[in-house]
Amino acid sequence: MLGGFIFNIANVLLIAGIEIVGLAVAYPIFIGIALIEGVVLSYAIQPRGSALLLGAGVLMAVVPSSWRASPTPRCARRPRASPEKESWSA
Repeated sequence: MLGGFIFNIANVLLIAGIEIVGLAVAYPIFIGIALIEGVVLSYAIQPRGSALLLGAGVLMAVVPSSWRASPTPRCARRPRASPEKESWSA
């Protein structure tokens, strides 16, 4: 019951995030959050293996997806080619 509640709240937040920043940015961020939360909760419930290696693996998965999702800074964007203005006056 609690799991379904959390799942539904996460879906509502995902849709709100997509409306605010767009799908290309929101989806990788939410997937990264879900990955981190799942790994931390699984390790907290049943600690097995090396926490250092587990953390390194999570970082190797989350950092590239978050980096890919971040928008390009304005200074790095190419300016759009503006159409030439035509004079319609005689």
